[in-house]
Amino acid sequence: MKKRWLKLILALFAAVVAILLLGLGLIHTPPARHFILESVRARLLRESGIDVRAGGFRFNLFAATVTLEDITVRSAAAPSLPPLFQAESIYLKPDVFSIIRGSWDFGEIRIAAPKIHCFIDRDGSSNLPKTKSAVGRAPEFLIGSAEAGNGWFQFEDLRKPFRLTLPRWQLRVAGNRRTR
Repeated sequence: MKKRWLKLILALFAAVVAILLLGLGLIHTPPARHFILESVRARLLRESGIDVRAGGFRFNLFAATVTLEDITVRSAAAPSLPPLFQAESIYLKPDVFSIIRGSWDFGEIRIAAPKIHCFIDRDGSSNLPKTKSAVGRAPEFLIGSAEAGNGWFQFEDLRKPFRLTLPRWQLRVAGNRRTR
């Protein structure tokens, strides 16, 4: 009788593990990744007026990494103006346990060829997203290390006219939890 219960419990445990592994495997498929990216994109568009497009999106739940490729960020309120941000790729290694606790901590961030373009048209409209007024504190965050290479920044105001361009810049950041 005891042997029978033990076999039943072991079989049930094996079935639960197999279902979990199958689920984790399925969430890494292209259709699941597309669904996740579109869900995040729709939420950003709805809540912040930010339109994010990515040519590629990969993540690995086991290694806790996210990679976005060919990224474009623009204001949904000004789709005809130049994008605010573009990059060849963004690699993120979030600290999942810190995020669960409410602190947006990233062990590593790498951005390849970021292009930031702040643009104000002759009529005063800009490519900055029109966000709702925030209530409460901004979330805490820590970036362990970040690197952006081959960056380009441009501020352009057609009302003046004024243009400031900073080509080919590099950025490195190292965070320290004790000085947060």
